[in-house]
Amino acid sequence: MVMGKRMGKTRTEVTASSDLVGILLRYASRIGIDTEGVCEKVGLDSSVADEPGARIPAQEFNALWEAIVRRSGDLDFALHFGEAAHEFFGGHILFSVMMNCPTVGDALERFFRYHSLMANIHEMRISRKGTYAYVRLETPRPGVQLHPHHAEASLTLVVTVLRRLSENRIDPVEVRFTHPEPPDVTEHERIFRSPVLFRQPGTRMILRREDLALPIFMASPDLLEALERFADERVQDLYGRDSWSDRVTRSIGEMLSKGERPGIESAAKGLAVSTRNLQGKLKAEGVSYQQLLDRIREEIARQHLEMPEVTICDIAFLLGFSEQSAFNHAFKKWTGKTPGEHRKAMSRNH
Repeated sequence: MVMGKRMGKTRTEVTASSDLVGILLRYASRIGIDTEGVCEKVGLDSSVADEPGARIPAQEFNALWEAIVRRSGDLDFALHFGEAAHEFFGGHILFSVMMNCPTVGDALERFFRYHSLMANIHEMRISRKGTYAYVRLETPRPGVQLHPHHAEASLTLVVTVLRRLSENRIDPVEVRFTHPEPPDVTEHERIFRSPVLFRQPGTRMILRREDLALPIFMASPDLLEALERFADERVQDLYGRDSWSDRVTRSIGEMLSKGERPGIESAAKGLAVSTRNLQGKLKAEGVSYQQLLDRIREEIARQHLEMPEVTICDIAFLLGFSEQSAFNHAFKKWTGKTPGEHRKAMSRNH
């Protein structure tokens, strides 16, 4: 059976784009690997890399990746691929958008927003706390594991692109991986130029918040607007139009990130509908505003409880609770444990 085909439109199917397949094959060819031979061995039709809009299932992309890694004999293949990958993106819409953002932080937000154009094998998010910003890699759904290779390649790509946008002025404060420490971390230290920790609760890269304000040279606001419209259309064509639940979830996330109270009235105003109309649209999708709010609050709470430096009181404030006791009560309702109990249990497991 020959692999490699256009996938149907779905948000739940975990896939990689033909663009990403092509970048991997071009990099492999650069380091002397017979890409036709590798594709034949794993049963992948290499022509998929030349099909605009084509997607392949994640397991097929992973099989290609593993075969190339074996052929390369490079124990740090993921790091080296992540370091070089941006050279092959050319005029890809994702990076064209980033190059025309006013600041590095804006570019990073767009990178995460449109990353699914390349692949949805994992999701990337950013949160800000005090003087730091936390870049997080998450799995797209429960039960899907983040492969160490993808984690290392992705964070390497992020830091490489950030340096390109900032004229090499950005180094992370710290990088964290969930997998065990390899025998030799020389390349990790060379690339990240910061402490690299392993066996951590989550895959994270910590940045200085002030670095996100660095301006991007030659950015064009007018071009950015046109590029974003095109990128939004590509995402919609690929995954379908956002449901009202998707829009509300995104609105809640934006309000929380700005320190605003995530009330339904504010969400409705931002979406240009009445509160009653929004309630009706959500009801038609079988969900309530409170359910969506609880869902995203729980997700953000779990993520921040992985960060020992963030206090439970700070998390409660971040999530819009008036006091920590209200957050404690809500978290126990969601998970059966208090935030403190959850953090202790997670610490024991790691």
